[in-house]
Amino acid sequence: QNKVALGTNPVSLTRFENKEGDSHVMACCDRPTVAYCAKNRGNRLLYNNVNLRQVRSMARFRTPSCPEALAFATQGNLILGTADAIQKLHVSTVRLNEQPRRIAYQKETSSFLVTCESVNASDLNHLRIADGQTFEWVASIPLEKNETAASSISIQFEGSKSGSAYFCVGTAFILANEDEPTRGRVLVLQYKPNKNVFRIVAQVNTPGTVYCLESLNGKLVAGINSHVQLYTWEEEMIHTHTNMDVKVSALGADIKDGTSNGSTTAAGAAGGGSSGTMVQCRLVPLCCHRGHIVALHLSSYGEYVVVGDMMKSLSLLMYKAESKSLVELARDYTNKWMTAVTMVDDQVYLGTEDRYHLFSSKRNLASMDDEERRRLETVGMFHLGEFVNRFKKGSLVMHLPEGDDDAKVGAVAATSAGAAAAAGSGGGDASSSNTSSSPTTVPAAHLFATINGVIGVVASLTKQQYNFLKRVEWAMERVVHGVGGLSHRRFRAHMTADNRFEDSKYFVDGDLVEKYLSLDPKDMQKVAKIMKMDVDVIMRHIETAARVH
Repeated sequence: QNKVALGTNPVSLTRFENKEGDSHVMACCDRPTVAYCAKNRGNRLLYNNVNLRQVRSMARFRTPSCPEALAFATQGNLILGTADAIQKLHVSTVRLNEQPRRIAYQKETSSFLVTCESVNASDLNHLRIADGQTFEWVASIPLEKNETAASSISIQFEGSKSGSAYFCVGTAFILANEDEPTRGRVLVLQYKPNKNVFRIVAQVNTPGTVYCLESLNGKLVAGINSHVQLYTWEEEMIHTHTNMDVKVSALGADIKDGTSNGSTTAAGAAGGGSSGTMVQCRLVPLCCHRGHIVALHLSSYGEYVVVGDMMKSLSLLMYKAESKSLVELARDYTNKWMTAVTMVDDQVYLGTEDRYHLFSSKRNLASMDDEERRRLETVGMFHLGEFVNRFKKGSLVMHLPEGDDDAKVGAVAATSAGAAAAAGSGGGDASSSNTSSSPTTVPAAHLFATINGVIGVVASLTKQQYNFLKRVEWAMERVVHGVGGLSHRRFRAHMTADNRFEDSKYFVDGDLVEKYLSLDPKDMQKVAKIMKMDVDVIMRHIETAARVH
């Protein structure tokens, strides 16, 4: 018996056939899913999510011009489409004719901010807004001469009276006579889709490149060269007797007057005429933390911030409201050249470095020694074989169930999505975890992207999940052999600071584990014999874990 959770609404089942004549079953509900029989996996019953939401009913709709059409009924639409080959990732390409550098999504306006670099050195770079549904360009603002965007996020500021969401962009001015940029800006922008207005509402100059931006409980934290700067948001109602000279077009808005270093008027005079009330918005420096080489990466969780330094690995900062300061709580004293970082929670952190290793660190709060408590302990290590440049909490599937936070350990199963190897990580002691969770629970996940175009998934596991999947990995190593006799164990081993190889720990290679589903029956039996388990039980657990991506 195989049970799959398909949401909370009633489910209706409809049978249909794809272009190859294979039978499928559509489960129409708030999480529509296609069930099908995979012939290349021993006629196993598998499930895949559909790129639609809230499907109430489905029927075959065949015409001479489109003989394989299907009709879907949602809450307010009738959608006609076809069932393509079952895929887990739907990919669309949008031609830019420019070089995209950073991207940020804003849920409140259903829009993407894309920072674009012109292919011609003499042209200005732009900040462009794309519709979140159609991916059509709807607004644009040019940057200044020699200015390029280095970071971007969407944020809702603490203290904002309107509760509006804003885009923040960090920039740098690239000059030929400077080895490193000595000037940059932090721009706060607002997009109003109902009016198709995109404008700068506040800005502040910086003494260098704004490498990264992150939200910290409604405040903005920025990595600027060798220091971490925290900004707060202020809004002030002012009365004016002169009209603001604001130029607005369909592609955006350029504010001519009322702009100063750190403040911009966010609204024009109300009610027309020569007087009215306006909101003056300011991004105000609150405090900063120094002592870094280059603060390249930031990740926040609650009141904590992890900084990924270019050479000095990780450091954990905390904002203290009573003293209005950023203080360092702990750091990793080993030298790691960081390429990406993310926080799993306030005690567990994931990072990647330039030797293609993925690792997890945690705070040593159990120690009675103050010196040890200030040291971040590296728990898990894994050779990923890819240069990761970004982490993002999320999933490639809709409505991913969250894992049990109390049952997380320092282990992760992971797989790449449509690409080569990926891996997982975590950061706790497996021996201290809850053992009551089922190994079939789908874990919470983080996504990562690499310079080779790989999108991968890193998922936290319970102790029971980790032990089971680690056993599968161990058994698979003895049945599946690498090309040219390459040892999987040696390939995933990480190199220490003194250039010694050590086996990976607190990691499970999801790609190798999922390969079990495509083995021939003989090899499946070999793995099952090593594990002393039934083939169907192993497949059921792996299929459930695979739904993380």
